[in-house]
Amino acid sequence: MGGDRRGGARRIAPVILGFAVILGGFAVMSAHFRRVGLMAADESFYAVAARNVMRGELPYRDFAYTQMPLFPYIDGAILKIVGFSMEKHRMVSAIAAALGVAIIVLALRSRLGTWEPGFVAAFAAVAAPCWAFVESLGVWFGITTLLVGVAFAAAVMRGAFRPRAAVFAAASVAAVGCRLTCAFVCFFLWLAMIEEARGRKDRTIIAALPVGLGLIAYLPFFLAAPGNAFFLAIDYHLGSQLMRRGLEQATEWMSVAPTAIFLLVAALFGVAGLVRRRLWNELLVLCAGLAAVTVPMIPQSAWGVYVVAGVPAAAGAAVIAIASSGFAAKSPFRFAVWIVPIVTFFLPWPYEVEQGACEEVKEVARFLENEVPPGPILTPVPVVAVQAGREIVHGTEMGMFSAMGPAARDAARRVHMTTVPDLIEALDAQEPAAVVWIREPPPWVIWNFAWKVPQLTYQPADAYGELLATLDTCYEVVKSTETFDVMLPRE
Repeated sequence: MGGDRRGGARRIAPVILGFAVILGGFAVMSAHFRRVGLMAADESFYAVAARNVMRGELPYRDFAYTQMPLFPYIDGAILKIVGFSMEKHRMVSAIAAALGVAIIVLALRSRLGTWEPGFVAAFAAVAAPCWAFVESLGVWFGITTLLVGVAFAAAVMRGAFRPRAAVFAAASVAAVGCRLTCAFVCFFLWLAMIEEARGRKDRTIIAALPVGLGLIAYLPFFLAAPGNAFFLAIDYHLGSQLMRRGLEQATEWMSVAPTAIFLLVAALFGVAGLVRRRLWNELLVLCAGLAAVTVPMIPQSAWGVYVVAGVPAAAGAAVIAIASSGFAAKSPFRFAVWIVPIVTFFLPWPYEVEQGACEEVKEVARFLENEVPPGPILTPVPVVAVQAGREIVHGTEMGMFSAMGPAARDAARRVHMTTVPDLIEALDAQEPAAVVWIREPPPWVIWNFAWKVPQLTYQPADAYGELLATLDTCYEVVKSTETFDVMLPRE
């Protein structure tokens, strides 16, 4: 009896150690970046959207929101419990990402019968500091990583098919409802489940369930404001003229997932083995992994971080393909994979700020709460207003991405955005109770409504110059931090 207990302890100890090393390492990096990581522009509009939907407002119909509609509801429901502070938002994202990684480990243990493949895949994700940084921001990454992880697990685990089909449908619809580009990884996982299904009834269930659930989840938002919904969720992203293709974009992409990309490249050498063995399911899962880290980079304006949510699933797909093709038995890749993250140290690291973004937002929010009279706040970073429990000028819910071109005033009002002339009128009338502006050093100046959306080009110089002149005439700086100037109306 004692020998059985000792044997059980010897078997479980490496598993506990594996989770401790991987999740503990991520926790350390995440805690660091939550404290000192640079603020992301998107943290503002996600915070606004979460607050708005918890008040009963609808994305597209009542306020501008340029993503699929489900994320604010998932995010908002959690934040309503823990609090809408930027720090709590970042913590929620990091915890969700860690759960997504853990689920990948468990899925690979179920699929391959051993723990090592799952730990290899998890390590491939969390060993990249840039991945840990962006997963620790208060945006869509963490929760969507968890949802993609659940969808991946449902597709690849062993066990009863129909319960897995139900979980896959719910998780994939939720993932796509958070970020449209997740549709591609979920599509290939869906095909893998269709290939796995045995019998007409199971095939019908897995073929129809995600489609039907998706229609139920998305249609109400698109029917409530069809024109706004299609523009904000789809056309807005196709209108960007920002060209980012090149070495900078490629370096960002590699920085996010160097080891996962290495695993996928290694897995490609086993494709012939998968075809020869007619392992179509494994091949489709590998296609899902490739789609996760390539399709989001297709738009010319894409940022490398767009692939973040799919990185753990991509690594998991690569490991399944390698293990199933027989490539691992003939290659020392499994030993090299633990060394590959060293390349991360030769890639750009996340930016940090001296005071820490969360502390700085907290300081500004405290000033808005205690020193500023009632009224809306005008700011390209409305997360400070959300944290202070203050309203913002309508049309600026998208933060720095709120201002369309001066000639598009009617269109801007229709989709709940703004223009530079509208901002000038509001400032001239001293409508905002306070203005929270980004301080001058470039490239930060583009945050102050200097970008014209959806083109992501600069506002006309004359109109933007008038905006700055009106601001200087009507408002004065009363408080400054490392990043922000807080301005109140002049007498």
